[in-house]
Amino acid sequence: MEGIGRGSTSRLFSVSSFFFFFFLILHMAVHSFENSRSEAAKLPDEE
Repeated sequence: MEGIGRGSTSRLFSVSSFFFFFFLILHMAVHSFENSRSEAAKLPDEE
């Protein structure tokens, strides 16, 4: 375990965190885009 450990785990962690943040930003961008589209399509009397 220790022999594999250090380098590969930290590298895997950085890669996974990078993908996590990328996915998070992408999700937020898509969500805000969908929000603005649905806001424009909304009827005035809808809450």
